[in-house]
Amino acid sequence: MNALVSSIRGGSLGSVLLISPAMALLVLLFFYPLVMLFLTTLEPGNIQNYANVVGSDTYMRVFLNTLRLAAIVTVIDLLIAYPLAFYICRLTSSGRAIAFFLLLIPLWTSQLVRTYAWMVLLGRNGPINGALMSLDIIDTPLRLSNSEFAVVIGMVHILLPYMVLPIYSSASKIDRSLVEASRGLGAGPVSILTRVLIPLTIHGVLAGVSLVLVLSLGVFIMPALLGGGRVPVIPLLIEQQAGSFLNWAMAGTLSVILLLMVLVVFWLIKLATKLLVRGRLNA
Repeated sequence: MNALVSSIRGGSLGSVLLISPAMALLVLLFFYPLVMLFLTTLEPGNIQNYANVVGSDTYMRVFLNTLRLAAIVTVIDLLIAYPLAFYICRLTSSGRAIAFFLLLIPLWTSQLVRTYAWMVLLGRNGPINGALMSLDIIDTPLRLSNSEFAVVIGMVHILLPYMVLPIYSSASKIDRSLVEASRGLGAGPVSILTRVLIPLTIHGVLAGVSLVLVLSLGVFIMPALLGGGRVPVIPLLIEQQAGSFLNWAMAGTLSVILLLMVLVVFWLIKLATKLLVRGRLNA
């Protein structure tokens, strides 16, 4: 909005007219449905749903479980993506092209297809159980699918590119001479990581964390298929209320609370970014 006002004041009316169709489409397809959904939940017969959700231990446990699951996936993705991004930076141009092809090709495949692929891999008679039994590591097949483990594995795999790309963008801009200079001054690997690499890539890390964390909060397919409905998350509750119970008012209330949760997460990450950047500037 500030950019829009500045553009008008700056006399670039042409730019405003150019983006106006996209803005109108965004308002029509995104903001208008959200506003209507929010107003519907505030109608006299529906507003009690907010109190019912907040006062229910079951709903609160599901909200906390959704946050916990998203945090686990984000941490695992970060631990995998950070060294992977630096490894890609050290590759030759052809090596980077192959690495990005392997990294991005899952994004070109339907999320449903990738989820079904994991169902085959983690199945009772799947290749993972088959390999473990052929190596005499286990005697009976493990129950890998229809569990939280399967949901986490699937979400980590599908959301990994969203963590790697922002970190790679920051890591590729680091001057290698800084690392060599730090090593020459006697800094060890841990000191180089914590005092050189992490501060220089903090923007990419926070961007990746925000993307993966927010996307994890709204994932539906993996908990429904890989979890077999046994991993309670808010998107499953919303689908249950709307599809099974036809309780659109409660589904709308849960959706609004989930949206508020996402906005709070964004605000916390923005606050963390300011504090960390300010700390770097004051250091």
